[in-house]
Amino acid sequence: MTDVNGNTSYCQTFVDIQDTQGLCPTMIVANVSGKTVKEDNTEIENVIVEMKGSELNPTNTDNNGHFAFAPMPTGGSYQVIPGKDGDDMNGVSTLDIVMIQRHILGMEKLSSPYKLIAADVNNSGSITASDLTELRKLVLGLTMSLPNNTSWRFVDAAYQFVDKNDPWLTPFAERYHIDALTGHMDINFVGIKIGDVNGNAKGRNINEGSVEKRSKVNVVMDDRKVEKGDIIEIPVMMETGQTIYGMQDTAGLP
Repeated sequence: MTDVNGNTSYCQTFVDIQDTQGLCPTMIVANVSGKTVKEDNTEIENVIVEMKGSELNPTNTDNNGHFAFAPMPTGGSYQVIPGKDGDDMNGVSTLDIVMIQRHILGMEKLSSPYKLIAADVNNSGSITASDLTELRKLVLGLTMSLPNNTSWRFVDAAYQFVDKNDPWLTPFAERYHIDALTGHMDINFVGIKIGDVNGNAKGRNINEGSVEKRSKVNVVMDDRKVEKGDIIEIPVMMETGQTIYGMQDTAGLP
């Protein structure tokens, strides 16, 4: 302090503010965690989960599909965004092409909004012959990845589709918005493997060998004597009266 004559002096003190009535919040940080699973509730590992709006690095789901971020200050606004790419062929086969084709023709409709999203291979917001074309190229090895889509897409598990027969009617929740973090949160997502409509894509241990069960039929063809350079047509018929929706083979019959 300084008086009228210019004399100056000072002292040091402190103020100790106490919450005698317990009005201050006890939680100043909170944890955000969750899980990524397929429609059948099997776990999906190695999903990259981003916490947009924070300074935290993205985290990966573990072998059980779990993810967890370090504790964050409450009150903040964030977006939780999962993503996974790079395994386009996982779970994709000729059977998926047949099932999508039957859906387009109205012969057998796909049974859930998640399967409909999986069938939208070119990410156009509808299911058309163009999706079949892109999937055939992938199955035949003509392309190694889908040009207009990621391997997986994720939907907030709590999201309710306005129309389950038309998941594109309104934008579906592919991220979770946290307007103001107030406490611990558990946020789950359903993963959709693009192109896999029969649900056999592997969510974890993708590199482990497995044997896929397929139906077996015998085919017959007549013996024919041909000359070099002839253009011929060889009818191939089933030995018994079975119905086959599709067949996938290597370049030459054994």
